[in-house]
Amino acid sequence: MADTARIGRNFNHTPEALAKEGDKQRQHSKARNAWTISTHPSWLTEGVYDQKIQPLLAPMTNAAVASEISVSKAFAGRIRRGYRPHPRHWVALAKLAGIAP
Repeated sequence: MADTARIGRNFNHTPEALAKEGDKQRQHSKARNAWTISTHPSWLTEGVYDQKIQPLLAPMTNAAVASEISVSKAFAGRIRRGYRPHPRHWVALAKLAGIAP
């Protein structure tokens, strides 16, 4: 078992894997920094997200959520379990949940 874990760690820490991870982190950072509250719909508040959107995400697959907002399946799983992502994702998640106007 320890050998399997070591192989997995080595595979995830190759220069190519680290470069890919760094690129993705830079993309997310740019998107967070480019997002402004003025582009956010006024109806989409924390309360709406928590009470109406998040419960509809729970039964979905990690892959569906991840694909919709371009995040990892692991992060999508956290969102499905109740973690509130950055507001820049809320419109896409509202559409995925079927409640966006």
